[in-house]
Amino acid sequence: MSNLLPRHIAIIMDGNGRWSQENHCRHRWDGHRYGINAVRDVIKGAVEKEIETLTLFAFSKENHQRSQAEITALIKLFKECLLKETDQLAENGVKLKFVGDLKGLSTELVVLAREAEFKTRHCTKLKLNLAINYSGRWQITNTLKSIAIGCKEDTFNIDKLDEKTISDLINNDFGTEPDLMIRTGGEFRISNFILWQLAYTELYFDSKLWPDYNKYDLFEAIKNFAKRQRRFGLENAYAQSV
Repeated sequence: MSNLLPRHIAIIMDGNGRWSQENHCRHRWDGHRYGINAVRDVIKGAVEKEIETLTLFAFSKENHQRSQAEITALIKLFKECLLKETDQLAENGVKLKFVGDLKGLSTELVVLAREAEFKTRHCTKLKLNLAINYSGRWQITNTLKSIAIGCKEDTFNIDKLDEKTISDLINNDFGTEPDLMIRTGGEFRISNFILWQLAYTELYFDSKLWPDYNKYDLFEAIKNFAKRQRRFGLENAYAQSV
């Protein structure tokens, strides 16, 4: 049994739409606005537990299949949050990093995201990755394109391509591979999220809809993680150094 904390936790924040329906909200996407409270509380919990990195899946490439009204509402919410929350995150020592095709959503959002990254660049208590307009296959495809371009321009030797090289390129966005991945909302799938990085990640599924989630639910997932044995293909449990 491990008594170690996960260094990197990734979360698929699922169930906002169903929460809206169950609570008779006017719009399906109103749950995302209520879900901001859960985001704040989980960030607070991660800081309290001294987690190094927290990655939140906020908007996927596949979400483009939703109504334009919902997409527009979500982009507006992202902008509002950046304007309202960035200074508080900086005060709490949270360093922001955005991963995904933000240009595909809004050029204004890109500007706000880069400003938020700049304001929090020196923070050290928690690295917060926000995956927006992102998918695992999209990231792997972009990585392969960069390798192909490097080979074409003779800046990359294909003979030196190995698993570690690909991992280093992909992990450059998120920093490290998650130790624990949590999905709320009662679904049991990873939905094209950080596919390469989840190879040996411990998975934890919670039936709570995201707007009802809080830091104590996060603590319960961490407690569950501590009971698991991470072997990474080895006979004995992997001893993680801290």
